[in-house]
Amino acid sequence: MLPPPSVADARFVPISGRRRTSALAGPVVLALARGIAGARWRGTALGLSPLDQAILGQLLQGLKPRAALVIGAADGSGDGDARWLADQAAALGLDCRVHTVGTVGAAAAGAGTDPGSPVVVHDRDPSAIAEVVSPFELARWPLPRLVLVSAGCAGDLVRLLDYLHFHALRPGDYLVVGDTNPEAPRALDVSVADPAVAYRPIGPGRLDRLDRFFAAHGEVYRVDRGCCDAFGYNATWHWNGYLVRV
Repeated sequence: MLPPPSVADARFVPISGRRRTSALAGPVVLALARGIAGARWRGTALGLSPLDQAILGQLLQGLKPRAALVIGAADGSGDGDARWLADQAAALGLDCRVHTVGTVGAAAAGAGTDPGSPVVVHDRDPSAIAEVVSPFELARWPLPRLVLVSAGCAGDLVRLLDYLHFHALRPGDYLVVGDTNPEAPRALDVSVADPAVAYRPIGPGRLDRLDRFFAAHGEVYRVDRGCCDAFGYNATWHWNGYLVRV
């Protein structure tokens, strides 16, 4: 497990000390997006950038989570992300059950119904999170926990993060709020690879919603610079999004 964040440790900083900038220039972001758009893992869409795959691989080795929750985007990429996460955890010898919530389609959902599967797939809209994983169930999950949330998921992001804050996250757990890079394309689909299609960035709206969550709970979270800035300042799809609860 990672050592508890210390106020004196420059790796862990409050969100108030972070800027909305990145070492990744716009053309680099678009090039990465074109690669992500075609990425698959075990036959399902993989929404993680190669940078975030490397960052999460390091985080898994340090945190050694025993439970993980992946709340995917509306395009179903969370299912591929969850399967990738479970495979990495297994390769590291971790005993980690991964749950994924999102509209992933019947075929993908059926793949997660095996009681022995390391991935439990809930084919439900993320806005129904309280019906999918109740506070009672979450209280029984082992520690530490890793929670990944796509900021592009359906429903009210702030309400979702509030639920996770009160019921899923304990000191030492990690919350990764993904897909907040405002320069990333709005949709990671095959159209991104077509030069004739107009490039429409996500914009700052998701970061604005994340700031609303921080306004209420920011005092008990720290941004992990070791993750966010591993390849340069916010050189990730998840600007200021690698958070540890303190």
